[in-house]
Amino acid sequence: MRFYRSRSIFSLTPNGRPLTGTDGALFVLMGVIVVVMVFVIFHRDLRVQTEGVWAQGRVVRKEKHARSRTSRGVDYVLHYGFPRKGGWQNAQRNVSRELWERLRAGSSIQVLHDSEDPSLSYPEGEGGMPLEFAMLAFLLAGGTIVTGIVLLLRSAGAQEA
Repeated sequence: MRFYRSRSIFSLTPNGRPLTGTDGALFVLMGVIVVVMVFVIFHRDLRVQTEGVWAQGRVVRKEKHARSRTSRGVDYVLHYGFPRKGGWQNAQRNVSRELWERLRAGSSIQVLHDSEDPSLSYPEGEGGMPLEFAMLAFLLAGGTIVTGIVLLLRSAGAQEA
């Protein structure tokens, strides 16, 4: 492992190459993509929460998956169905351990779903993207954008000199 003696975090990449304006533009692009994605997902989830329709559904089955060999976490997946216009909608969602343990296959469950797109649904007690996660993502993306702008400005200043 190489250690770098540099006064600025904006001076070198891990392979020792100086950061350029292109790197700055990529940082800005990555940050903007994250901001747009988080905004779209959060807005969609908020719309379902405020304008969604409740339906009485049933738990079809439950699954528990280990995330990976390197992660000790477990995903609790709930498969459920609920009636909708002219049919039955099946869905699945990662849920909290508490909800997963409380329900059994065949259990009745309340489901909140988007009337225009029933594939967007949440079982009772579960929701979309938490506000805290959205704020953290915006904060990190903002930092990435600012880093990119600093790199672009440094690159522009170095070209003028």
